[in-house]
Amino acid sequence: TTWCRWLSPGGGSAGWFLDWVEIDAQSLGQKLVFPCGRWLDTGEDDGAIIRELYPNPLQTMLYTPFVPYEIKVFTTDCFGAGTDADVFIVLYGRNGVCTQQKRLCVNKRERRIYFERGAEDMFIVELEDVGDVIEKIRIGHDNRGVNPGWHLDRVEIRRLLRKGKYWLAKSEEDGETVRELVPSDIITEKLGRDGGLKVTEIEVEDALETHGYSVAVMTGDMYRAGTDANVFLTIYGDLGDTGERKLSNSETNSNKFERGEVDRFTMEAVDLGQVYKIRIRHDNSMLSPDWYLDQVEVVDLDTEEVYLFLCERWLSKKKEDKRISRFFYVKGYEGVRESETSKKKSLPPMLDSNMNKKSKKKKEEEVVEVLPIIPYHITVATGVERDGSTSSRAFVVIFGAGDVRSDRLWLDLADGKSSF
Repeated sequence: TTWCRWLSPGGGSAGWFLDWVEIDAQSLGQKLVFPCGRWLDTGEDDGAIIRELYPNPLQTMLYTPFVPYEIKVFTTDCFGAGTDADVFIVLYGRNGVCTQQKRLCVNKRERRIYFERGAEDMFIVELEDVGDVIEKIRIGHDNRGVNPGWHLDRVEIRRLLRKGKYWLAKSEEDGETVRELVPSDIITEKLGRDGGLKVTEIEVEDALETHGYSVAVMTGDMYRAGTDANVFLTIYGDLGDTGERKLSNSETNSNKFERGEVDRFTMEAVDLGQVYKIRIRHDNSMLSPDWYLDQVEVVDLDTEEVYLFLCERWLSKKKEDKRISRFFYVKGYEGVRESETSKKKSLPPMLDSNMNKKSKKKKEEEVVEVLPIIPYHITVATGVERDGSTSSRAFVVIFGAGDVRSDRLWLDLADGKSSF
């Protein structure tokens, strides 16, 4: 049985009406809500300023228990190696199990102290349990601060991981600020009968391979198809994903994502296996953020396999369905698809301030079939009759079998045209 006692001490205004308390026990994998709905005040209610609260079992959230990890980060001892940026890490175990993205510093003060040139910084963090073997890590930073560029020597995670020597800087090497590392050694520590500590180091066999991926992004050849916004890409395979990467340094054009142009990028990631999906988006920044994306081609440089993604959609707050983030599937893909709208965050239940007095009925969740999103090319022919044109906004709704229909698809006129 779990319970909570809450005390209201004296002070300038000691009276307090406590609604509820939430406790997140990460090492137990439980988030508990303790309802109260009463005064802690000597002049109100029963005059008590100490109350014992019990968790509401209907609001208890269970998840995979967290475990502590000792993470040692070694910054290279070379000029300009340190960083003031916000560093994060993700641990990956077998069978696709991974932790949440964890920031290693909790405030600006720590960011100024840690990750200096030649420094060894140790962090004890609680994260989801990824199992006995860590197959890779993803480590990066937000590229902010006075000196964000960072030269990483290696990372050690207690008894498991050691790997490194990369720049994480926009101005160095390939400009990447996110890296994926795989373990090279397993270090085991055992306490002997004599009280001594025996350390064994074994080289990892069958470690995951790092592959290079060439990405070609083709902007459509139509009026104002190019964008000045920042573009981000995530590649998904049956063995994992790259995480979101900013497409910063085009190998073919100094001015990226212009009308009718192809921009090429190279990135490294732990072997993704068979690539089947991408997510591409922009941040809607700059003066001309609207972008018509024609297609994306991904080539695994190690296996020479080519994956083609036909897009033919606007990523725009003003055009089509006003989305600036889209999923696309590899040409010929026949598996299960999901749309951007099908992803709903499951939020923890919130407690009504009067829940002690009444309960609320929960609405049953509707199960909605998610159909694949495909491009439609629509041509509109206006008649030649007198006054046959219109300056009104026009839309089309497409119907399929079983009363399946699209939303309203607004037919926005090309720039320079004021009517149909």
